[in-house]
Amino acid sequence: HRGYLALRRTWSAGDVVEIYLAMPAMLMEAHPQVEADRGLLALTRGPVVYCLEAADHDVDPWNVRVAPEAILHPRWDPDLLGGVVVLEGDGAAPAEGAWDGRLYQRAGDAVLRPVKIRAIPYYAWDNREAGPMTVWLRRN
Repeated sequence: HRGYLALRRTWSAGDVVEIYLAMPAMLMEAHPQVEADRGLLALTRGPVVYCLEAADHDVDPWNVRVAPEAILHPRWDPDLLGGVVVLEGDGAAPAEGAWDGRLYQRAGDAVLRPVKIRAIPYYAWDNREAGPMTVWLRRN
């Protein structure tokens, strides 16, 4: 059965089947023909797309950047929204003073500061405090 696993047996009350599906966190790049998202990265785990909300960050999520090689760690959070898997890892955001009133300095090591990323499943956003949210992140 291509694409399926057939379990053929005589079943009895109390039988249990446990299936482990590896679902590593991944960074997905937008297709280059989608101009609005060109060069941006989204956080995914299996079929689930994640987002960053202001409720989890001390910076505006729209300013958070992530390296394409960043490692994101899935973690079950039973206290968040009835229980969800969050993704946690390292990112960066513009440091204070990166904007001088005339032009925004290019993202170099001198103007970025490290930040912790905490992403929640996109389907669960907007259930806490009001604030910005983003799915697409700029590269660090």
